[in-house]
Amino acid sequence: MRGLVRGAGSKDPVASPTFTISKEYIAPGFTIHHLDLYRLGDDPGIIRQELTEFLDNGNDVVAIEWANSLADVLPKNRLTIELSHRPNDQRSVVVFIPQELEYLVKELEP
Repeated sequence: MRGLVRGAGSKDPVASPTFTISKEYIAPGFTIHHLDLYRLGDDPGIIRQELTEFLDNGNDVVAIEWANSLADVLPKNRLTIELSHRPNDQRSVVVFIPQELEYLVKELEP
């Protein structure tokens, strides 16, 4: 999250929203909404309306940790990054990019 916020040009301090559920970072021209749904478990109803409002603003970025419980609200056309733990303190990263959003990562290619 820190890299996303800094890369977007925000100077806001970055902290996990685990206990507050959501946190906002102001970047030049848009807002980054960071949600951590881990503590909500299978009943994320409390955040559903707020997430819907974030998603309705097409100019903002929404980053969600533990998003599976709100999959029905998420747009079909989204960039998804899955992180998982592997043996020996390693992690795997899998990125799903729909064709319509490939332009977002084009500059990251070697």
